[in-house]
Amino acid sequence: MLFFLFSFLWAIPDAYHTKYLERIQTNNTSVVLVLISPGWTEQMLDPLLYHIWKEGFSVWSLRFAEHAQSDREMKDSIEKAMVQHQHPIVIAQGFSGRTILQNPQIFASKISGIALFASPVRTSCSPALEQALKGGDWDIFHHIPLENANPSFHDDLWEACQKREVFDLPYQHVWATTTNGNSIVPPEAIRPYLLEHHQFIRSGPLALQGSEPSYQELFAHAPTLSALSKWMRKIQ
Repeated sequence: MLFFLFSFLWAIPDAYHTKYLERIQTNNTSVVLVLISPGWTEQMLDPLLYHIWKEGFSVWSLRFAEHAQSDREMKDSIEKAMVQHQHPIVIAQGFSGRTILQNPQIFASKISGIALFASPVRTSCSPALEQALKGGDWDIFHHIPLENANPSFHDDLWEACQKREVFDLPYQHVWATTTNGNSIVPPEAIRPYLLEHHQFIRSGPLALQGSEPSYQELFAHAPTLSALSKWMRKIQ
């Protein structure tokens, strides 16, 4: 019985590398790889995935299994996924971006562009988020998906918050977005660290996009998704 249990656990993949939808015919658009931040699911990001697919791109997602969400395990999973794609456009959703940004020597030459979708360049957490990561009190955030990540991911993120690490961006093509009221990934965690030729959108009224989406609504915000796909068509 114990042997069967250990065999079953050994067979569980470290990540789920999934093609979003098949097409009747192929096209010449780029492959897009969406890194799903721990705690999130493909279903939560379906508006984002569907919009990119509808725009004609070949869309893949990479969701890290709950038991394999440490920095090292996530890096290994991304490397394995990259083997199947030739210079994809990477969308780093949420805190999944930490893994790819802290390893530019591995990933910078393998991607054609990176979109930071509410993914910080400087990891600086509010006191409330630090308390949630360390003490497990998530009530103030009303059960955000990050709550469901593995404790190893919470520990790595908490340590990054203490270091206030800032990542270099040795990429020609970078697009980034977040909202003005985002308490998890505010604009000051992204905008000051982009280079002049990079593109940043503060989603909502300041970008003439109507109402400002919440952190979780951002991934279904039609004007922001349109801006993202417009940028991807330019660099493909």
